[in-house]
Amino acid sequence: MIGLKNVYKSYGERRVFSDLSIEFEPNRITAILGGSGVGKTTILRLLSGLTDPDSGEVLGANPVSFVFQEDRLAPHLTVNQNLELVLGKGDYSAALADVGLEGRGNDYPKNLSGGMARRLCFLRACLFPSELILLDEPFKGLDLKLKYAVMDAFLDLWKKNPRTAVLVTHDPEEAAYVASRAIVLDDGAVKADFLSPDVESLRSELLR
Repeated sequence: MIGLKNVYKSYGERRVFSDLSIEFEPNRITAILGGSGVGKTTILRLLSGLTDPDSGEVLGANPVSFVFQEDRLAPHLTVNQNLELVLGKGDYSAALADVGLEGRGNDYPKNLSGGMARRLCFLRACLFPSELILLDEPFKGLDLKLKYAVMDAFLDLWKKNPRTAVLVTHDPEEAAYVASRAIVLDDGAVKADFLSPDVESLRSELLR
């Protein structure tokens, strides 16, 4: 099982979670939504081991893949070298072609468009042999058309090797499009838990 069990977490005097328990089902993409400061990113940090709980149990996975808001590509390395830095030596030409980066292996990140760089980050995360993929607002800042293209690229990669994935987002449209389950947080607790979430239900819950 991957999840949190009776977790308490504070930063200084600010309590984030009090007795929070969430279980993430295997091979499902779960979205976490809620306003700023409710603890969405803290959940990712707990699951990845970057942050420890004050008490309670974190049932995580090792290793994990992490996709951040920023691309976090090494600017002095080529596309192939950025993959090799995480994945080791290999021929990634076919994998690059799968995400629309055919023939770009010797390019540097500065020569990639924003959408290309995002797809490369997803490719790197999905090729890494992890049990858990953590996604911290990875579609933020993309225009609408590009956002859906990048979301489709991620889903295509994930379907080839399904794993437990946790997506943090502010956007109910992203959650409904990518995830098969959506959890809404409020005041450090689970406010709502949707299977097969739809945009209107999520938007309504977030506005309540």
